[in-house]
Amino acid sequence: MSEQLPVTRLLMGTGNVTGYIARVEIREGFGVHSMALIDVSSAPTSRKPYAELTPVTLDYGRAPADLVRWNGYVHHSSEIASADTQHVVVRYVCIGTALPMNTQRTRSWKNVSPTSIVRQVGRENGLRTIISPSARRLTYWAQAGQSDFKLVNDLAAETGYRFWVEGTTLYFLDPRILLLGQQSQDIPVFSKNQQPGIQDSLQSLSILTGTMIPRSNGTTGTSAISGLDAKTGKVLKASSAADAGTAPFLNHITTSRAVDNYADAQALMEARTLASRGWITMQATLYGTAKIAPGTLVGIGGNSVSADNKGRWMVTNTKHLINRDKKNAGWIFTTTVDAERDQPYAVTFRSDANKRFKFDTVPAVLRNGQFWESSLLEDINVG
Repeated sequence: MSEQLPVTRLLMGTGNVTGYIARVEIREGFGVHSMALIDVSSAPTSRKPYAELTPVTLDYGRAPADLVRWNGYVHHSSEIASADTQHVVVRYVCIGTALPMNTQRTRSWKNVSPTSIVRQVGRENGLRTIISPSARRLTYWAQAGQSDFKLVNDLAAETGYRFWVEGTTLYFLDPRILLLGQQSQDIPVFSKNQQPGIQDSLQSLSILTGTMIPRSNGTTGTSAISGLDAKTGKVLKASSAADAGTAPFLNHITTSRAVDNYADAQALMEARTLASRGWITMQATLYGTAKIAPGTLVGIGGNSVSADNKGRWMVTNTKHLINRDKKNAGWIFTTTVDAERDQPYAVTFRSDANKRFKFDTVPAVLRNGQFWESSLLEDINVG
């Protein structure tokens, strides 16, 4: 179904792009750089190439109230094949505002929390931070020739937290806050009813199921970390907390990390439990909605969706695709999401119950006309 142009503005550097937009694809997810693939068509004589690291501003959405602004940088570009012999189509591959976090550094910290390191890295890169405080203390942590982006990803793995950068805000959050939705957010609901003449907002849905998924058949998955106590030389072992009841266990011993005290072993085990909390996953193609992003919640419903699959899901990855519909001289806008949750349940969608986590945005500004940074460098604690 075609519609009006969902892209309202594209700036590269300080001016409008020469030519017209043929296609836009925006990808975002936990632990990865935000990316925009932008196809620009122009006459060969008016083509204007844009150099690497050129600042990019892209506004897109269906209506003024739904607009989202994406900021980033040109990473590289190339010409792509086109049936239009009168124009040249150039695809710009752009990376989001976290691109400067690819700078490699060598340094170390002692007796600090993981979240204090993340706050420092965010501030150094001009990013506002929204973080779940952690009581964990790291005796020693090194950044040995790593990028800041890899450093924060490693700290997310160490704590079981979710990390991503949206706009000029760095998020480092406990997944329980996202899954339980303890803040405020309007949850969009997408349905599949397959009624003649009515377009479903849920176009496709695929659920990961199987008898080996923890708790799907009453089986509780547990993990354990073992090591040698540095003081006593005795074997120590920390296990993830088991669910109440008499369900059988699927035991798994993790050996990728050596530990020499019980506190570290237990902290790592809790992090592994947090990291795997969203043990039911799905992928869905939805009616294009610009404001769906990693960490937000979506509702799935409709007569053609089974009761086990209805309810709230936490988005982990998104792909917004805006493409020209040449047949109908319009545009097609879809949003594909990967999402997860920690239990199967159905939800009765009521307007007063659809308030969950709210991700507010802060405008980005160009520092020295070159690098994006947050216009409000604040540190926010959540949870």
